[in-house]
Amino acid sequence: VAGVLALPPACQMRPSRTRCNGSLVESPARGGLGTTCAGVMRDGHQCKPVCRSGWEPLGLYSCISGRVWGEPACVKDGETLTVTRLEKVAGTLRIKLDLSGVPMSARVNAHLDAV
Repeated sequence: VAGVLALPPACQMRPSRTRCNGSLVESPARGGLGTTCAGVMRDGHQCKPVCRSGWEPLGLYSCISGRVWGEPACVKDGETLTVTRLEKVAGTLRIKLDLSGVPMSARVNAHLDAV
């Protein structure tokens, strides 16, 4: 019907192809022996430190958008710690536009306005 706008198709999530190099993750300097991180980590995967006897792992490493995040620690049994929870948000957005009928000056202005 002329003059009626059509709704865009629903967004679809595609599996992430992003990977992290888990072999580069360093274990905590204090009490650490290594990590459980795989050499190739898929986006969203987590691993933890491996600690010496008498030490416990605290926290996780996370593969997010091709980068390993987190600073877990090895904590000595009986040690008192203060833990602060910090929320982190990461994401990516890719937009594909067909601007074939739009004049170049309008494209540049739209880009500058968006940034």
